[in-house]
Amino acid sequence: MTTSLVAVEEHPRLWIPQFEHLRIEATDAVIKALGRNGPIVLRRDTPPLKNNPIIILRDSMLYRGQAVGFHVDLLQWQFRQITHEANTKRALVRKDRSFLYNCRRFLTYLMDDVLFNAISMLDYSGNLVGVILGKPSDRNLKWNGFVRAARDRKNPLSLTRVGQVMVAADTEWVGKLNDIRSRIIHEHVILGDGVHNMTMREDRIVSTLFFDMPPPVVSHLRFLKASAADGKVDIVAGGEQIAVRALDVAASVMTALLEDLGGRLKAKK
Repeated sequence: MTTSLVAVEEHPRLWIPQFEHLRIEATDAVIKALGRNGPIVLRRDTPPLKNNPIIILRDSMLYRGQAVGFHVDLLQWQFRQITHEANTKRALVRKDRSFLYNCRRFLTYLMDDVLFNAISMLDYSGNLVGVILGKPSDRNLKWNGFVRAARDRKNPLSLTRVGQVMVAADTEWVGKLNDIRSRIIHEHVILGDGVHNMTMREDRIVSTLFFDMPPPVVSHLRFLKASAADGKVDIVAGGEQIAVRALDVAASVMTALLEDLGGRLKAKK
């Protein structure tokens, strides 16, 4: 591997704006869940709240939500690094046949991490709503398990608002995201193409790079296909779209959970 990336700016942030909405909705839902049987009374023998399964699952979900945002920022940052190198070392890049290949791999590493962390976050959301609305054993339902339960008309979870939200999201695109994740993990690595162009702008040569999302990912996710140009989607923009939609879904699940718990706590006047 001959490509070396030269730092041109600080490393990325820890999350994107949609994470804050998820954090607020999850925190409100957990507070409502913990207090639904009356005020929380703390005694000497009361287990620490940090050991409560509801708190553990909420924090685990938010951890993965932060990881989603972090990897989006890292994906953006890495692309800028690559573009910087293509413009500052044009002669070397033109001779280095491995440059595009290596860059495709670098960016796909990160895109895969966006996808994997998004699914993990949604699995934790399924566990969280399971343990709050279902039986203690339902803390391990994950996303797919809760959706299956919500689709079963004999299961009380099918009557919940959160069940309706999760089934709708799964039908629309989350189920397909799980399918492509399974293919990437269990079948084979999937890479998109990369293109390096050099154009003259204002008496200077400028290198531009384009790396597309792996075609199976685009074909599975309708919202990516809608933004495709000639069937191709920029890997950075595509990773951002997956992240934003996953965070929005997780937040909508928490909002629906709040509805099932009777709504938000009324603020004291």
